[in-house]
Amino acid sequence: MKLGSPVVATTHKWTMSGWFTVTGKNGALVRAEARMDSAKVEELAKGTLVRIEETATLPEGKERGRLTHPLAGWITVGKGLEPAAAPAPEAAEPAAEPAAPEKHETDKASTGKERDDKLRALHEKTGAELLELFEKNGGFQIKFGQILASQTKMLPKEITDALRPLQDGAPERPWAAVDAVLTKAYGGLPGGRDAVLASVDERPLAAASVAQVHGAVLTPEAAAKFGAPANIVLKVRHADVGATMEKDLSLFGWVTTLVGAVFKNVDFTWVKAFITESIEQELDFTNEAAQCEKLGGFLARARPGAGVAVKRSGFMLGDLPSVRAPRVVRGLSNTGLLAMERVEGCRPTDGAAVRDMGATPVAVALGLLEAFAECIFLHGYVHGDLHPGNLIVAPKPETKAKCELVLIDHGLHVAVPRDFRAAYCRLWNALAEGDEAGLKAAAAALGVGGDDYRAFPWLLGYMPYDNWLKRKMPSARDVARMRRTGELDAVGDQGFYNRMPYVLVVMLRTNMQVAAILFENKGWAISLFQVMSTHARLGLALIESGPVDDAEANGCPYAWIAEHKPKAEADVANAVKYEKS
Repeated sequence: MKLGSPVVATTHKWTMSGWFTVTGKNGALVRAEARMDSAKVEELAKGTLVRIEETATLPEGKERGRLTHPLAGWITVGKGLEPAAAPAPEAAEPAAEPAAPEKHETDKASTGKERDDKLRALHEKTGAELLELFEKNGGFQIKFGQILASQTKMLPKEITDALRPLQDGAPERPWAAVDAVLTKAYGGLPGGRDAVLASVDERPLAAASVAQVHGAVLTPEAAAKFGAPANIVLKVRHADVGATMEKDLSLFGWVTTLVGAVFKNVDFTWVKAFITESIEQELDFTNEAAQCEKLGGFLARARPGAGVAVKRSGFMLGDLPSVRAPRVVRGLSNTGLLAMERVEGCRPTDGAAVRDMGATPVAVALGLLEAFAECIFLHGYVHGDLHPGNLIVAPKPETKAKCELVLIDHGLHVAVPRDFRAAYCRLWNALAEGDEAGLKAAAAALGVGGDDYRAFPWLLGYMPYDNWLKRKMPSARDVARMRRTGELDAVGDQGFYNRMPYVLVVMLRTNMQVAAILFENKGWAISLFQVMSTHARLGLALIESGPVDDAEANGCPYAWIAEHKPKAEADVANAVKYEKS
């Protein structure tokens, strides 16, 4: 995340310290620091009495006040606050009686199939209502729904299935709004808009929380001028998304409370913090263009050239598809408009379409897994949202794999610091090899204390802890039990994700997305351990040997990977072994 511009102090009517009351109907969002992109501390409800000690003004005009009561942080000052009297000293209140546990309809005497049917119906109804809520409100609530849809190990299947349409797209915005953006962006170029665009599809190819995507064809002159393919896509940011950002973020507090009320053992407050952290990246399309080009460069540098045979040892297939990012047309892009090459294909989980290309679904999933592991452990730079809607399998008949995998939607990327990467390498090696002491030590180095390390076998490898300790693959019944009881068996309490560093939350979430694609494409859990551990070993070797041809700035080169990978694969094949149930 960018650190933002330095805060400049100013003098105005709010400069004096004093007590104020929150009056905004949506309450107030408190930030850890004054700048716009700082992490959220907490939300204050309407009517809260606060004390402001000093004020500051950001370059973009937002005025911030530093709070000392009821918590420490920064709050936006202006219409949402009114002067108030200092509070009277409070007498100590007697301890409250513990609340009796709530009773739910499904807690009654019904058992067996009757109880399961009631739960299933309740989950289906809840999923349908959440889908309607998110689609109606739009904005970043769509993104919240997408995150919930990917929590296949935490929420009931009926909920995640109901929310899955949000991964395919959000409600479409009117064409007139898109048309106005394109006219404004290209109208000032020589020859105007008509000299750039030969045609634009009025119906979007996809719609999301921040923007929607339209197919377009460049004129031959524009394609030559900008060095672009004739067929492109235009990602157009919704005009109101920035204006409603703080309101949408405030509403997240209410939605997470609703989810927590329905599922007593689930805490999704971490999702709001996750989205708040990533929001600046996703709103600025020049940032997305830079991230796409950077990751694309890393992936290209780590791939063999045409006709180069890939040597493997141990367990991996040799016909995996290549993985890349699409080309960006910089000259036709700005902060709210992104022009990129158009890639035709299917989702990685569309097995029939993949097979029609002559490709293999499991090879596609393994290709994605290998690229994901490579980006984390070797490049230290990873796409943070690899759900099926952000991946395109495109035909490439001239290759042995018969296809290639293209990563799209580069709004959220995360740099993985070297020290974090080394600890994460050790965590994955311990996880793959069944090393409990090593897992606990690596987790502590990542800032995960206590018994929280016991959650990693399930969160990262879809393996119940007891199975992992015994190095015994879980049965279908074991996995069904974990999914039925939710993630609580693994994480132990509701605050697990809230205790994780932000980078680790991104890793856990994205790993979950990639693993889900692997298993849906009939890949094995053991493959997950083997591929990740192979790259974790390579990552440690790279880190311990020092910079290899400036790998962190340009990506790890293929020559180094080709030299070291066969031995790592062979070592892992010997070390990572699990018995079948």
